[in-house]
Amino acid sequence: MTATALTGPGRPSALPAGWYAPPPAVREEDAGPEIAFAGDDGRTRVFHAGELALPGWRGPVAAAFAARVSAAGGLRTLASAEGAWQTTRRFLHYLSVSQPSPAAPGELTAAHLDGFHADRARTLTGSGALGELRRVLHLLGQKPLKGVLAPDVLDYLGRRWPDPRKDGVPGYSDGELTRILAAARSDAVAICDRIEAGKKLADRYRNAPGTMTAAEQLRARELAEMAETGIVPHPEGVLTEVLHWRSELAQRLFLTIQDIVPLLVLAVALTGRNVETVKELPARHRLLDGKAVEVTAVKRRRGAGRWHDQATWEIGPPSRRLHTPGGIYLLLLRLSASSRAFSGSATIWSVWRNGNRAGVTGTAEHWDPFAGTLRVPLRLAGWAPRHDLHGDDGRPLKLDMNRLRTSAEVRRTRQIGGHLPSAARTNTMQTLWSSYLRGDPVVTAWAEEVLDEAFADAERAALEAHQRALAGHSGTLRIVAGGNDSTGDLAAVAGVDEATARKASEGKLDTGWTACTGHEHGPWNTGPCAVSFLDCFHCGNCLITRDHLPRLLALLDALEQRRQEMPLPAWWQRYGPAWAAIRHQVLPEFSPAEVKASEAVKPNDALLDLIEGPRQES
Repeated sequence: MTATALTGPGRPSALPAGWYAPPPAVREEDAGPEIAFAGDDGRTRVFHAGELALPGWRGPVAAAFAARVSAAGGLRTLASAEGAWQTTRRFLHYLSVSQPSPAAPGELTAAHLDGFHADRARTLTGSGALGELRRVLHLLGQKPLKGVLAPDVLDYLGRRWPDPRKDGVPGYSDGELTRILAAARSDAVAICDRIEAGKKLADRYRNAPGTMTAAEQLRARELAEMAETGIVPHPEGVLTEVLHWRSELAQRLFLTIQDIVPLLVLAVALTGRNVETVKELPARHRLLDGKAVEVTAVKRRRGAGRWHDQATWEIGPPSRRLHTPGGIYLLLLRLSASSRAFSGSATIWSVWRNGNRAGVTGTAEHWDPFAGTLRVPLRLAGWAPRHDLHGDDGRPLKLDMNRLRTSAEVRRTRQIGGHLPSAARTNTMQTLWSSYLRGDPVVTAWAEEVLDEAFADAERAALEAHQRALAGHSGTLRIVAGGNDSTGDLAAVAGVDEATARKASEGKLDTGWTACTGHEHGPWNTGPCAVSFLDCFHCGNCLITRDHLPRLLALLDALEQRRQEMPLPAWWQRYGPAWAAIRHQVLPEFSPAEVKASEAVKPNDALLDLIEGPRQES
């Protein structure tokens, strides 16, 4: 029995005997420097710097790239490392054909970097070209490259680059998403029926062969042997015919590469995870009371750590297995179970392939297609045309997994009423907004509809508040329109005596924006009126003539400006009733010509700040 070494005060931790020398980050080989990569995703590769252009760059670039893909670097997956390597190759090739060509890193100029950016922009989108440039700048910022760069290049490394993606990737419309999911579900049903029928036939051969015809027994025996051994027969004959025959036979028990696309579509749309995460979903899981499934999903981020995320997905009834995230996860497990028994795949993916191209036979034809790399060609472009899918514009629909993920984020955000803290499950609120929701036409239309409804509700509430206040303070506004400017007309229309009408026509009764016919005896309080001039719009003593229109229009502008400066609930409570009274009760009494003429002469200062006095910022 070996005692466990304990640490503590005066007891240093145990150390291995001898010296430990880590392997070099860059290996010097006859063909040039090599960088061995071992990613956090379990994938490995050796990058050969000898294939790079410009021999004077190979050593420094190899050292800088090794730093980028090291355990402390920012590139910890094979996909990200390969992407950065391809960009590095393109950059050095561009430099090799540039005039003048920098033979060594110290000869690089800012003009070379501008030229590379412009060159990539000819074939890529703005964000794609900027992404390529950023990879180059990250590489140049590593030692020893950074230590030999010219001053103008060092300044270039410190630039802030605005992202040309003003909007995130737009998702599919509701109609387009419905058609995509319907096509994927129809494929999934066909896959399930095909495999279930093959399993039943094999089970029938094992348990009741006497109930089968000779032809049924022949095919059933093949399926039973395949289910037991995992080996698909390989008869003699023309290669293309043999391959086709073997594929058709294997499809009766196992998933094949052709089945992956519709299942990926459903998994991405229902779980709301990106396609890379779905490709790496583990087979290991935990059932929660038969109602949900808990999975440890891979959440890829730059840098080390925080790679895994616990996801809990609803299962639902069996009839809804193609409509719930837990349902599709368990279905994928079941469909791939027969193949996984022979491939040993740790993920939910295991398919059968014709091994002749890969040079494998027997049970090695069962494999996890995403184990080596996530970038497996899946022929996405052919799936939508095969189902005759069209977009809302009538054009053939293109299947894009990023757009599909965006559609899932949009749908979930809408379902919870647009509350971003609740919608942001796998990303921050900022990432959810900038990468998925901002600029999406479905979100825009829905948000505008929600805002319109909210504005209409607030406007209706403000108008009702105005009407209740007016009913409690003499019940009607005195509005004189239509050219009734004379004292007699004013007295008759407004229902006041001649003396009051004369004072009103001379402007002697004007307040902030209207006139008051009973300042000494207001309905709001005993004695002289002591309320705000904004409350005049809810008082029966208020008199409004055509002369007041310019000031009222200026007040509306001031209220609109104030709405941009304070929280909306506070604005509606404070200014909404007066705003609604002007918009819905005062302005309709005047002709469009009168309003237009008053618009041209309205004052710049609406006196709102002066009349309200100092206010505390919200």
